[in-house]
Amino acid sequence: MSSSFAVGSRTVSPLVVSSYEAAREVRNVFNAVLGAQATVAVAFPAGLRAGTLVAVFTAQADALTLDSMLAGTAVITYADSDVPAVGMTFLADQSIRVYPADESVTLDGEEVLFWYVEFGYQEVVV
Repeated sequence: MSSSFAVGSRTVSPLVVSSYEAAREVRNVFNAVLGAQATVAVAFPAGLRAGTLVAVFTAQADALTLDSMLAGTAVITYADSDVPAVGMTFLADQSIRVYPADESVTLDGEEVLFWYVEFGYQEVVV
């Protein structure tokens, strides 16, 4: 899976996005008709996605780069070549958490400590 986060020409690619959660607010309106057993429905498009993502990095510097992007005011572009439908433009929402894994692992014969960036997001239209 090839994922990336970009702000302008600044791009960072995690090893993997280990968690993707999205929800949309449904905006349809339903009104009961007084004196009848009927409901009038007015359909509206659902809202934009909001949720959480967890990106995993093999280098602390890359995790801190994403943290810096998320903490800023610029809109971030998320792209995934394997699952293009999850791509979006967004701003960070609620909280940003950067933390190391509990233990290091051996990757290609080298000890690696994974770094996680967990954050809330709100999709935006640019």
